[in-house]
Amino acid sequence: MTYRHFVFGGVIAGVLIATPFAPRTGITPLLWIVCAALAICVALALAAITKVLFARETFSFLHYQVAAIAVTALALPQALDLIALALAVTQCIGRIGCLHAGCCHGRPARFGIRYGEGEVAAHWEGARVIPVQALESIALAIIAIVTARSIGNGAIVVYAISYACVRFATELLRGDARRHFLRLSEAQWICVATMVVAGTPWLAAAAIVIACVRRRDYDALARALYTARTGGGIAVAPGVQISHGRTNELEHYTLSVAARDARTVAAAVRDLAHPDARVTLLAGNRGVFHVVVGGGA
Repeated sequence: MTYRHFVFGGVIAGVLIATPFAPRTGITPLLWIVCAALAICVALALAAITKVLFARETFSFLHYQVAAIAVTALALPQALDLIALALAVTQCIGRIGCLHAGCCHGRPARFGIRYGEGEVAAHWEGARVIPVQALESIALAIIAIVTARSIGNGAIVVYAISYACVRFATELLRGDARRHFLRLSEAQWICVATMVVAGTPWLAAAAIVIACVRRRDYDALARALYTARTGGGIAVAPGVQISHGRTNELEHYTLSVAARDARTVAAAVRDLAHPDARVTLLAGNRGVFHVVVGGGA
């Protein structure tokens, strides 16, 4: 199944699963379906408008989710608990589509999944990455269950806070390129705003403190590594310079990096380019380290 099949299937499943709960909110199933259809239409219109204006779709599901909740709040506030359940189910299924499509993938890891040629950007092909989409899907399944049990009793708040926490955490595990401002990704800022609006500013403050820990740009590192391997010369990523060479049957990399980051970068080199090989880190002089690749796992 393609990504779109999973998304459309998730939308339909979300609306249908939420329908039997409509009486708990004091509205009829038919009225709920009309409201859900309106939210879906607004999301589709938003996607179409952004494609016209920017020649590509620039928004993510998180943006469409905010739009769907806003429309529901204006058109039929009684249905907010239902839209929360529908969104949880939709994303739970949709994230499986993301897992298959290779979008929103995780950062390099010792254990994880690998994407082949054409499934992800060239500098991520063959890398072993955290299956962050699957982790989020599992979390959303749990959130959907909890949300369903809370319908008629503030389910929208339960969902908003729970998903904001989950999404903030999974953003820390992602390796694909994403916009950041003051150490937080765009999605994380939306999550922080959600926590504040939902009445849990202490969660927002804790999230910001966590995110202030130094973050490595794994997409930039993957690009630099790919450039060094395919183009030769010295490639640069934030905090590191990389060169690549071959000696007989061994591949080796030279890293110019701070000593405290040497092991982390060497592990990333292994997981990005040689996930099945044995990698040895050797210290050189003046902040230079050597990564030697050779032998089986």
